Amino acid sequence: MITLNGYQGDITELQLVAWAKPNGTTSSYGKMQVGFMTDNTDTNTFVVVKEYLATDWPSSVYDEMITPFNTLEDFTADVDAVYYPAIKYISGGNYYQWYIDDVTLEIIPECAKPTKLAATPDAITSTTATLTWQQSDENTSWVVYYKKTTETEYQTQTVSGTPTITLTDLNPATIYDAYVEVVCAENVASNPIQFKTACPDEITITDNDKYIEDFETYIVGATPDCWTSMTPVSSSYYTSGVVSQSKSGNNSFRLYIPYQDYGANGTTQPMYALPKFSNDLETLRLSFYAKVSSSYSCGDLQIGYLTNLTDTSSFVLLKSYTASEVGSSWNLLKINMADFSETIVADESTDKYIALRHNKPGYTGYSELSCYIDSLSVGLAPSCSDPNGLVVSDIDVTSANITWNGDASSYNVKVVVDGTNEVIINETNVTENTFAIENLTDNTSYVASVTGVCEDGGLTDPISALFHTRCVAMDIPWETSFEDLNTTS
Repeated sequence: MITLNGYQGDITELQLVAWAKPNGTTSSYGKMQVGFMTDNTDTNTFVVVKEYLATDWPSSVYDEMITPFNTLEDFTADVDAVYYPAIKYISGGNYYQWYIDDVTLEIIPECAKPTKLAATPDAITSTTATLTWQQSDENTSWVVYYKKTTETEYQTQTVSGTPTITLTDLNPATIYDAYVEVVCAENVASNPIQFKTACPDEITITDNDKYIEDFETYIVGATPDCWTSMTPVSSSYYTSGVVSQSKSGNNSFRLYIPYQDYGANGTTQPMYALPKFSNDLETLRLSFYAKVSSSYSCGDLQIGYLTNLTDTSSFVLLKSYTASEVGSSWNLLKINMADFSETIVADESTDKYIALRHNKPGYTGYSELSCYIDSLSVGLAPSCSDPNGLVVSDIDVTSANITWNGDASSYNVKVVVDGTNEVIINETNVTENTFAIENLTDNTSYVASVTGVCEDGGLTDPISALFHTRCVAMDIPWETSFEDLNTTS
């Protein structure tokens, strides 16, 4: 038992708030009692106001205990007496314990705080989530605040009557923040929570909506949202999953074969299935950057599809890259599924999931066998070739020319200020393989990109190039003190 400092006055005007968690949620972990003592040297004077059972706890995590001292029946406080708020633990067995933190003694607010806010696990879909909470007083009106974790502005909905709401029109596989505020004189808010929507049953790819995975939002070792790990890999050193090195950004995805299993008799072949796409597989193109840890011993990177997410033998191999073909530096790989349409169309399986597999090399020497993937996308395969050979020439103070190769019907040309979203040029229906860029700013870096538009309206992947405009000629005399430069400029 622990006691707080004595309080002289009407203790029924106060409440004790604390965060607590048991080590487990069975009866063996006992219960916590919150109340007060009239003599802090005599445990027999302890008066229980409220009990908290381990079996009622949501899980072995911290949750808030709010104990108003005005709930005791047939009790009238003596305003001249001293009361000692106290917390007592009663064990249900040996070596069991609870933890408490952030203990506060405060005046009972006019409006009770909404508690036990939670997203019901069985009621979360790819686009909806049901929230429930508790209200200990008679208030029956609330405002629910929710937003994507990556955003700053909350959306709101008002609820009256029953403390529950089903949020709709949410994004799949997305983390949301939420809290509830009771509508009363003080508008007291609940503690915030986070929940994550489920993966969609399938994803539809359009010309303007690719599936993109850059692995940037995950912790090291994680499997990307809506991917399925077919062969979990573990070792004392490394595992397959997100790692903190990349072609762009901070992270990439590693397919790893533990050195203990690299031999010819090894069985580890890390394989991951992407989400299901509603499009016919033969209409899609898979693109990503890849590299291997060793072009000598790293085995093959294989691309195919699975027809059963519980059966690794359902993998159908379409394309295989040797370690030397992938290379130990980042290289862009593009796989048009139309190149394998005969195999895909002949397969009458209902489900087809694009899959990546790192095949064992059969090498018997010690080596780290890692294949890295980054900037992965799935889009519609264009009917014309991607533009290539983009060259920036005749760079001047405010202008430059670009040329490229390609067989598209027309092209979209876009120029942005490097490192920003500031669009300088966004020209469509360019029918020549050359374009004059004008109205630029001197001494500025730009990125020019060209996207092909095929005869059927389909879009190619863009090709881009970085360039920097020249400085304006200086008047004489000219001087500089170098004070505005850093040590590497």
